[in-house]
Amino acid sequence: MRKHILSHLILVGAFLHSSVSYAVSTTSLKSAIDLKAIDRTVDPKQDFYQFVNGNWLKTAKIPEDQALSGAFAEVSMKSTQQLFDIFNELAKKQYPQGSNEQKVADLYASYMDTDRLEQLGLEALQQDLQRIEDARTILALEKALAKISWSAVELRNDEVRTYLVETKNIINYMPSFDWMNYFSELGLKGARKEVAISQINYLRQLDQLWKVVPIETWQTYLKFNLINSYSPFLTEVFQNHHFEFYEKTLEGVQARSPRKESALELTNGILGNVLGKLYVEKHFNESQRPAMQEMVENVRKAFHLKLDQADWMGSDTKKQVRHKLDSINIKIGYPKTWRDYSALEIRKDDLIGNIQRTRLFNYQRELDQVGEPIDPEAWHMSPQTANAYYNVKLNEIVLPAAIWQAPFYYDDSHDPAVNYGAIGAVIAHEISHGFDDRGSRFDAKGKGEETWNEHDRKKFNERTKALVEQYKQYEALPGHKVNAELNKSENISDNLGLGIAHMAYKLSLKGQPAPVIDGFSGDQRFYIGWAQVWRSKSNPEYLLNSLNLASHAPGHVRGNGAVRNQQSFYEAFEIKEGDKMYLSPEKRISIW
Repeated sequence: MRKHILSHLILVGAFLHSSVSYAVSTTSLKSAIDLKAIDRTVDPKQDFYQFVNGNWLKTAKIPEDQALSGAFAEVSMKSTQQLFDIFNELAKKQYPQGSNEQKVADLYASYMDTDRLEQLGLEALQQDLQRIEDARTILALEKALAKISWSAVELRNDEVRTYLVETKNIINYMPSFDWMNYFSELGLKGARKEVAISQINYLRQLDQLWKVVPIETWQTYLKFNLINSYSPFLTEVFQNHHFEFYEKTLEGVQARSPRKESALELTNGILGNVLGKLYVEKHFNESQRPAMQEMVENVRKAFHLKLDQADWMGSDTKKQVRHKLDSINIKIGYPKTWRDYSALEIRKDDLIGNIQRTRLFNYQRELDQVGEPIDPEAWHMSPQTANAYYNVKLNEIVLPAAIWQAPFYYDDSHDPAVNYGAIGAVIAHEISHGFDDRGSRFDAKGKGEETWNEHDRKKFNERTKALVEQYKQYEALPGHKVNAELNKSENISDNLGLGIAHMAYKLSLKGQPAPVIDGFSGDQRFYIGWAQVWRSKSNPEYLLNSLNLASHAPGHVRGNGAVRNQQSFYEAFEIKEGDKMYLSPEKRISIW
């Protein structure tokens, strides 16, 4: 007993004072903690995020051509380098015309051919510009359209965002517009019974603008947007103007990215599915899939256990939640089938044409799906994207290959604690979106309908409202509070998901005690893993602009905010009243 107490004291001292020795590791497994990032002059009881990431924050630099740096940026850069390796290999060989390899290689090459782009200027857009014709000004029109548009917070509300309207009745909302001709030009030849409309009030007010704004102004508006959308792919002058406004002014980026990175971004953006197939063949470790699937199922089991603890929720609602939880389709790595791009023409000397043909090809593919059953195996994120998502309409989460890399995921030579605090929390976060303030209003099949009883909905709303009030106290940057209403869904999923990921970690231990590694207990490593992935440095311009646009809170808020609502965090780091990380029990928010 005395030995246990002594080792515990050494363990606590190890993360408070750099002069104290680590506790002895009790396993050969590696921890996956970035020890160099830890600032041992900071007490984790006062600022956990700063303790975990302090040294990294002191030394990390934001690249001149980027708006931010951090864990997501690191794994994204790793994925980018892996893609460059693929392009370097492609450049060494000649591939048959029409092959996937030829398409991605020639699209990339067409962007890199700056001499050709300078020679063409706006020539490639002349046909479209002639259709729009000449005009005069667009700033006043842009302001008028912005005035009648909804804010990002208003757009979160699914109940008021989308309406199903009989096609013949759409004219009632904007009678001055020729809707039938519009649908015909879009390629919707057959009659559709219903159409989905967002922002009906916007259409009504747009109808008034349509009557009074001169046609010349609308022509200018379209002309501007056409050139603006293609400006990154035109001459150096256009590219510089695009950079100065969208990156330097809005995000504080100091220098343009190297051209090869922009070429990769374009290729990845419009032929991501083709490039993704090449990516997973080289960079996804299929032997790790069983371990990934085990982690996913542990998270699902933990959701059921957490639901058992939700004493405020009635049995009928719990039954609906369990059914939806078990119905979630979880996709790992890459799609089962790849899109067929054999009919797409890509030419080495025609960048704008390549973009136009690819956009038209992708649009036609979507058009062909109108009226058809939804493909449950379709992916809406490429495998090489370092991210993840939940699709409420399909009740699925997608975990692309690129996210299964450090610092989110480490192979089985590492202890699982950091994995569960990182990728495990990401998995639990995405599943939680199925039960947040928006996702909980959709059933197991993705149909928007209320399946909770009135009492349970009221109790849930009380909890989420309290969470919003809690997050309103956090600062995104000096003098600017977090936009807690806009971030509501993400903050719900952070808090619910983190607690569930911790329960899943405990399940992974199968009743065995967690080892001590690098001087930290298993629970401590779990929470350090969580805070590690939210380390981030952003340009002030980017952060300020994101306050009213981004659905996520800043990294330091995510790193510290969710842990303060987890009882196991208090126990792991012995947080007591008087510590800055401390919240009194009645102020801690438990979503379930």
